[in-house]
Amino acid sequence: MPYVSRDARRRLQKVAKALRKAGYLTPGEAAYITWMVILRTFPTGGAGFETHALRRGVLADVSDEYRERFAKPYEIEKRRQNGDVTEP
Repeated sequence: MPYVSRDARRRLQKVAKALRKAGYLTPGEAAYITWMVILRTFPTGGAGFETHALRRGVLADVSDEYRERFAKPYEIEKRRQNGDVTEP
């Protein structure tokens, strides 16, 4: 995850606070918010290859970070508890 400057973090905390206030988001609502954020990322006046590549890169990085911080520890714990699926 990118570590943004303190100034940027202060500015973006307003958005984060509004999301927390909204309460639990359904998967559809989370997808909608993500979609709106991505559409407002890299506004270059067009949707050329560079814009598409940059937006997809942001989504891939977020997905990778989620996997590293949440899914991977869960999988490691379950493997420890239940054994690896490749074991005979």
